[in-house]
Order: sequence, then C-alpha cells, then structure tokens
Amino acid sequence: MNRHPSKPASDYEKHIGRKVSKKSGKPFKGGRTRNTIKGIMEHPEIHVPAYTFYEDDSYVACSWCVVNEVETESPQLSILSDQSGLRVTARKEIKGWCFEFYNGTKPVKTVYTYKKAKMFADGVAVGRELPPRNPIPGQTQHPESAPGHDADCMCEECEGWAI
Repeated sequence: MNRHPSKPASDYEKHIGRKVSKKSGKPFKGGRTRNTIKGIMEHPEIHVPAYTFYEDDSYVACSWCVVNEVETESPQLSILSDQSGLRVTARKEIKGWCFEFYNGTKPVKTVYTYKKAKMFADGVAVGRELPPRNPIPGQTQHPESAPGHDADCMCEECEGWAI
C-alpha cells in the first residue's frame, strides 16, 4: 500500500507560476510562507510529484501544498479586469480575500477588500481617459534622468512633465 497517494504530475502543471503555501502552515526552506511554483519534479524520497520554487531551491510534495492564487472567470474578477485593463488575481488569506493587479507579469497594486479593488479599477479607468500632461515649455528631457530625480519626484522641474 502506498503511504503517499498522489495525482499524476500533469494534474499539477496548470499551477506553474502561481503562489502556494504549505497546508501545515510552516515556512518553506527560504523562510517564506508563500512561494511561486517554478516546476514539477518527482520527490526523491517519497516518489510523488513535487513543486519546485523560484524563491529557493526547495521542493515540496504537491499534495502538501495549497494554491493561494485563484484566477477564475468569476464576474467580480472579470469586472475588475475589464474596467482596469489589467490582469487581476484573487487569493484567500486568513482575514479575507486579497486582490492583486498585474500589468503583464509586473505587480501593480495589492488590496485586501473588493471595495478597494473596485475603487482602484475605477481610478485606473479614469486615468486612462485623461489626456497626457505636456512638458514644461523648453524642457527637452525628463528631469528624472538628472541626479536627484526619479519618477516620484515632485520638485518644480518635474511638475507637469508627462511620465
């Protein structure tokens, strides 16, 4: 009798790129409680499918993990995604749901209630409708390329420049 029954590896491949945590609640080898799945391998000791991770070089049996990130076709996520033009994921956490907005693979915003997620999506939609700001007359290069300036700089030189 197999002490570690498991599904075939192909059943777990759909989760590659998503976040998981251990069912036990213990942290992974790198100390994090959530890791991103990099791939699937055979666990060398118990011979069942195991996840490998981007954050560290550990591996954990797939059946010992729970996928935290949910990308479903739920009406709420579709509304947020359509309105903001961003990819939206949701995951269940201890205190409730967490919504993450992505521009491609780059995380843009994380909020912890649907109301705040809706407000962010509304703001992104309004921001897309605004005309771009014009640079200050005579300015040929954004000051952020100068020392002491960055994209969040609010000095007089940067004010009014379209970033």
